Amino acid sequence: MDLRKSALFVILAGIGLAASLVFMQVMAGEAVTRPAEYPNRQGFAQAIFFFEMAQSPDEIRQVLGEPSAVNGIHIRKVMDAVNTYDYIFMLFYPMLFAALFIFLRSLIRFKGHDVKYLREMVYAGIALAAIMVLSDMFENTLLFKISAYQSISGISRDLINTLQVATRIKSGAISLAGLILSFLYASYFGKSWKLLLPALYCIASAAGFIAISVSSARYILETSATAGGILWLVSAIHGGYWYFKSR
Repeated sequence: MDLRKSALFVILAGIGLAASLVFMQVMAGEAVTRPAEYPNRQGFAQAIFFFEMAQSPDEIRQVLGEPSAVNGIHIRKVMDAVNTYDYIFMLFYPMLFAALFIFLRSLIRFKGHDVKYLREMVYAGIALAAIMVLSDMFENTLLFKISAYQSISGISRDLINTLQVATRIKSGAISLAGLILSFLYASYFGKSWKLLLPALYCIASAAGFIAISVSSARYILETSATAGGILWLVSAIHGGYWYFKSR
């Protein structure tokens, strides 16, 4: 794929990502939903991240509330809506990752930079994007199962353990892809102030790895995800710049 086509791929994936995120929030009826227990000792401010990272039935209660309570019914309704429309969102953010890998390969070649294992890193990034989709879909099926329980005590430990595995595979794939992107951006930009972009990708990815590795730091995933979203926007704008420049 040539530079202009790969830049267009980035633009379209970025627009689809932004539109799907806005659509998901509109359909859920809320931009941010707090956990039933907020503030909480785990440090989560958003119910969806706490839900995905929950480690026990008690934490499920803290995030969703009691199934029969008014707040509990409301939070479950919102979480189900978010996870329903997340099926659209989960197609576009891996697509943007794949587009960025293809775009950066084209850009690095266009600039004549010699980067060892460039093709292998791009293929690895695309494979990670596929893993994101599959693990996110599986994660959603587990979240629907958990939210459907009418008794917190009935939620099995095996179900929660499986959720932890799925969430960590998804988040780990995102973080690893971010690190590879950081290296490719650094290889393209060279020594300049523009290295700030790959540095921020690296920091956001490192935060993601910490969140899925250290139980007491799980809440950092919220910051990592927010930073990642901003970086995706910057990358999409950068792709747009090259699309119009390469006409």
